[in-house]
Amino acid sequence: MTTESEQDKRENELDTVVAAFLEAEDRGEKPNPADWVKQYPHLALDLQSFFDDHSNFRRIASARAGNSAAVVDNSKRKGTVKIDLMAHRPPAGPPSSAKGKVNRFGDYELIEEIACGAMGVVYHARQASLNRSVALKMMLGGRFVNRDDVRRFRTEAQAAARLDHPNIVAIYEVGEHEGQQYYTMRLVEGTNLADEMSNLQKDQQAAVRILMNIARAVDFAHQHGVLHRDLKPSNILIDRRGQPQVTDFGLAKCTDDDTSLTISGQVMGTVLYMSPEQAAGKNRNITWASDVYSLGAMLYEMLAGETPFRADNPLDVLDKVRNEDPRSPRKLNPKIDRDLETICLKCLEKNPDRRYSSAEGLARDLEKWLAGEPILARAVKFPERVVKWIRRHPVPTVVVVMSLTLIMTAVLALQWRHDAGRKGDLFDMADTLAQRGNYALARQILEEATKTAKSPKEISKIKSGLKAIDDLEEAVWTMGSGLSKPLSGKKIQQSDDMNGQ
Repeated sequence: MTTESEQDKRENELDTVVAAFLEAEDRGEKPNPADWVKQYPHLALDLQSFFDDHSNFRRIASARAGNSAAVVDNSKRKGTVKIDLMAHRPPAGPPSSAKGKVNRFGDYELIEEIACGAMGVVYHARQASLNRSVALKMMLGGRFVNRDDVRRFRTEAQAAARLDHPNIVAIYEVGEHEGQQYYTMRLVEGTNLADEMSNLQKDQQAAVRILMNIARAVDFAHQHGVLHRDLKPSNILIDRRGQPQVTDFGLAKCTDDDTSLTISGQVMGTVLYMSPEQAAGKNRNITWASDVYSLGAMLYEMLAGETPFRADNPLDVLDKVRNEDPRSPRKLNPKIDRDLETICLKCLEKNPDRRYSSAEGLARDLEKWLAGEPILARAVKFPERVVKWIRRHPVPTVVVVMSLTLIMTAVLALQWRHDAGRKGDLFDMADTLAQRGNYALARQILEEATKTAKSPKEISKIKSGLKAIDDLEEAVWTMGSGLSKPLSGKKIQQSDDMNGQ
């Protein structure tokens, strides 16, 4: 019998794998569903159901657009391509409007599909009543759609609609037509950040300027009570002016809304850019710091050419996000400025409290870097890295500490015996010199031994030796003869403290 915790774990794994599949599609790859089913045999039935519904969904979406997949060609502008997250899908022929037919959706004429995801599709459309071009996002049905999905779709639209910022895609209208939820937004003609990654890697200043603007837009959302929770390159559009536009608030959370569609323990977000707390399913405790982490992950990719963590499957990526520190981006790209690396790694701290206190704080440090001023972030020193490693690896730490303790004990014991033997040799030497009448050198040797004495007994013994030398020298001068007796009638003896007996 499957326990509740096992069921939750299974559902989280399924969500993660599905999200990774859709991400691969967004990047323009052609993931084969059969390969994914084979890779995750314990999720085979659920995955197959998802792939069947996903295929049906896309078929319905194509029908809605009249099988139209005309391309908005912005390639004439250097460095700009069409906004197309389904790049692997070939054009399906000319628009239906070319045959005199118009595909209508309420007040909108559907011109072309420009993006498609798991639960929604985005069209380039014309609003007939206002004669303006818009991007129209609609939610299509399927057996995975339920009331929470509808509420989440509307939450996405309402969250974005409350944000009036030049670097956030503006929302025009939220509504329902023929039972289908939709909203319209400003049409951004250009590209997206995912398509610009290779160019930005060659231009650190351009990358910083873009991320600085994104960070300020995200901070604006935070100040208005909206957490994005799914920041990633494909959700950042780049307009014709080269300005970033934050979009897709599908996982957004309004902090002033008591109702929540988030289930504690459920992994929400995109694995390559999500924070450790998101990867651990701690959704109810997620704050602005998670968005700061995602901004850092995007900066890391812009600079280093790859995401902070990579693995053969999304579940392994999640494990690394939770438990490992990212590699130094300078190891992947030595041309990265050290201060810029420091900024990036501060965003990616495992502990949210060690990240920037706000997205605006990140933007200010990026601005300082651009101006050639000292940044506020500081590089993590070696002792701090050691402490962080110890906290994540307590058992190996105990073993290492015990081993070092034994080694140090042995070294100190040998050193102690060596010092004791050395002091014994000094006493023998001082005695010999005194017997031969070289009192000054004998005194100097014992005074040298005083500097390394470690116990009152040793000091007392040395003082006795020095007094014996004085007595002997006085006796010689008094008697006017040679050495007639040893020091005080006896040889200087090394104490037990000095010879380790």
